[in-house]
Amino acid sequence: MVRGLMHDMGVEVAGEARNGTEGIPMILETKPDLVIMDLSMPYPNGFEIAGELRAKGATCRYLIFTGVVGTHAIERLHQMRFEGIVSKMSRTSELVEAIKAVLAGRSYCCALFKTARAQHMKSTNCPASILTRREVEVLSLIGEAKSDMEIAQNLDLASSTVQGVRTSLIQKLALPGTPHLVRFAREQGYAEFAQRRGPRA
Repeated sequence: MVRGLMHDMGVEVAGEARNGTEGIPMILETKPDLVIMDLSMPYPNGFEIAGELRAKGATCRYLIFTGVVGTHAIERLHQMRFEGIVSKMSRTSELVEAIKAVLAGRSYCCALFKTARAQHMKSTNCPASILTRREVEVLSLIGEAKSDMEIAQNLDLASSTVQGVRTSLIQKLALPGTPHLVRFAREQGYAEFAQRRGPRA
């Protein structure tokens, strides 16, 4: 569908990838003006793809076309300053408008994400204002039901540090214990975008 829209708009498609492993080298080689991608992609996810491309000096602009609207996704979309954001629930005309805007050097955020962001920031339980980056990293992996040792290995931390962060999360989020922490991470979209450090296999 997206390829068809691009063709109708007279925009050349430089390439198409099924995941970040294929997409990153393709983007670095073809140097497109615009990258349209989902967030829920096979590892690495959309956030990690954009982060790696930016770290390698890619100057393309990004249009996120996704169905993910969980708390964590909304927070990170705001933090990473993508040029365009369109929900898959939006009208096709909004996607066309977003493509035109981003290619013209402007930013674009669809109405659905604007509403979700506004509601999210009004929430008294909004984690954005109370969680540190380290806590978000650990929470993401807790959502995958990983042990403290596994989380420590993934993030290159001491197990005692992870234990301390886990305790802090339970207190800050006012949750009874780890099972509720796991559920919170999954329901709010943290587990879907778990952060990992070190080289990928």
